[in-house]
Amino acid sequence: ETTFQAVVDPYARADFFLAFSPEGVEIEEGFLTLTSLPGGFLAKIGKLKQQVGKVNTLHPHALSWVDKPLMTQNLFGGDDGLADSGVSVSKLIMNPWIFLEAAGELYQGSSGVFQSYQPSDVSWAGRLRGYRDVTESTNIDVGGSIAYGTNDAGPDFTTRLAGIDATFRYRPLRRAIYRRLQARTELFWSRRGQEDGNSSAFGMYASGEYQFARRWFAGARYDWSERAYDASLADKGPSLVLTFWPSEFSQIRSQYRRTRYAEGATANEILIQFLFSIGAHGAHGFHRAFVDVLDSLGHGLADEADAAHGHRQHAGQRAQTDGGHKDQAPHHLVDRTRQRHRNAAQQVGETAQRRDALYETPTDVTRCRERPPRRSVPRC
Repeated sequence: ETTFQAVVDPYARADFFLAFSPEGVEIEEGFLTLTSLPGGFLAKIGKLKQQVGKVNTLHPHALSWVDKPLMTQNLFGGDDGLADSGVSVSKLIMNPWIFLEAAGELYQGSSGVFQSYQPSDVSWAGRLRGYRDVTESTNIDVGGSIAYGTNDAGPDFTTRLAGIDATFRYRPLRRAIYRRLQARTELFWSRRGQEDGNSSAFGMYASGEYQFARRWFAGARYDWSERAYDASLADKGPSLVLTFWPSEFSQIRSQYRRTRYAEGATANEILIQFLFSIGAHGAHGFHRAFVDVLDSLGHGLADEADAAHGHRQHAGQRAQTDGGHKDQAPHHLVDRTRQRHRNAAQQVGETAQRRDALYETPTDVTRCRERPPRRSVPRC
């Protein structure tokens, strides 16, 4: 996978993700993000991973396993999941209790389980997501999703997907680079229209991953999923995962997967995966919003300090012109402003350390606090 990400102008950002495989080159995602819309809205235009569930929005390198859950294969139309050309509009719902984000999306209608026969056969999706810090070391992320559109059975038949997901993270601040626990589950219901009647299927997975040493992670997952076109057929099975991180830029992962298919066959597989990253790699979706808040706060404090510093220089020059002394300049104003800047930067750094649990990759967050305050708050 090759990634191209850049700021277009003060109002937009572009992101492209190209995947190379034996079948050729494919655009996994390619979209423009409009960041300065009125009313606090955020819009994405292009080819997108639809905001349906949690795993569907993640690129393969961000997963905790080599493969994707059986639910993705059986209910979402394949390992690629739901990705289509369209527009997504989201907004943060401000409240004093939780981070709450709502998204509404409209797509061309030809992706995964959906099939478009004419221009009016569009598909749509909606998602509501909430996040809250339970303690300084733990947080919970929950969401609900729905998607609807015509399917491949014909122009008169539709598919509706609805589901919920939840993620629990534990990462003690004092041992953030040595210990971490992440538990995640998704449950989805599919209602598919077809010639022999509607088929209602259910799929789910539950997984856990624990960091037991600085570079070692162990995890497990259990899958259970009916097939969208015939709910009487269900595939199920467990997986065990062991991951070694030589550094934050590479991973070596092994997975044992045992799957019992509906036809009665049982498959035992060992999967090996090597991951590495070169070049700059930006934060993922939810994390960017927090980084933007940090940046805006950092620039605001820096501007305030610069203004005070300019006032000090101006006052000093005026004192010299009037025959006074430099000591008459308002040093207390500058010192007070600089102290506020340092205190706020330290507070932001500590907050960012807590938010590090949001990242899908373990990073050494202590580096963020080791950096001295500067014009831009460090990106954690």
